[in-house]
Amino acid sequence: MTLCWTHGLYDAIFYIYTRGMGDFVTPLEELVTVLRGALDGGVALHDTQVRLGNKILVYVSCCLAGRGYPHGEIDPAQLKQVKHEIFKSLTCLHSKNALSSEPSFPLLRTLLRFDTREFLNVLALAFEEEEFTSELGMQQRQRVVDILIQVMVNDKEFGAPQLGSLFTFIARQMSKQQGAIAINRQLFDQVLCHLTSSDTESYHDERQTALLELLQGGGLAHYDPEYLLLRARQAQFYRVCEYVYEERGELEKIVECYLEDPMRRHQVFTYVRSALSSAMFTDLHAQKIQEQFVKHIRVCIEGSVEGS
Repeated sequence: MTLCWTHGLYDAIFYIYTRGMGDFVTPLEELVTVLRGALDGGVALHDTQVRLGNKILVYVSCCLAGRGYPHGEIDPAQLKQVKHEIFKSLTCLHSKNALSSEPSFPLLRTLLRFDTREFLNVLALAFEEEEFTSELGMQQRQRVVDILIQVMVNDKEFGAPQLGSLFTFIARQMSKQQGAIAINRQLFDQVLCHLTSSDTESYHDERQTALLELLQGGGLAHYDPEYLLLRARQAQFYRVCEYVYEERGELEKIVECYLEDPMRRHQVFTYVRSALSSAMFTDLHAQKIQEQFVKHIRVCIEGSVEGS
């Protein structure tokens, strides 16, 4: 074991503990401590440290999914216990023999600091397991969300990109099952602001999809529709606007969404044909759609050429 630590043989450390000793928690805690020390150094991680962080993420994902690391399966007799112990370790308020200066939830916090987006992806995959679909599992899922909010939202260490990943994660979890995840109204507003923020240009489609899933999962009732539309238009979330307009029966506004969206402009005539067969389509809709085409005549011609 000393040789493994000396030469950074992390896979061997995991293997000896899990296969040789049946201990899945100790290697996680000890290697996260090493990673935390590297993150606290105040300099960019070197390749070996990045590799360590990535291995820890894969290890956690394997354990929570019931798979062996780096391959194989966990003994079925150990499976539930391993999942329980890893989850308990991740959500533990403090580590064993913690110093008074240790921040809360050290394991979870360290993995968030290392790679927020990928760690949240690990949690999202874990939440697909049957253990998290029962009533107790839903409570555990809620606890994780509460901890994530507590750790990240008011901590200056996590910037806009990390918070954007958090709110995308929360939005997706809320959309899975209405009422499964509870957050306060203020946080709903923060989710909307971060997902539509002009300061967060990356992952545009992912952020729009997350907001759309949140609204479709019952989140629309938590927002003022006019403010929601304003934020969505500013972010060029045209599919979100379409969903709100469809809920309100404003079919002509959906046509405008297609005309303003460079990625879907060529589909506007396909949408109009489907709208004509809608039970809610009226003469007033026809008049307003005609007005939209007159208003955007140049765009309509370009869209017709692109779609041909």
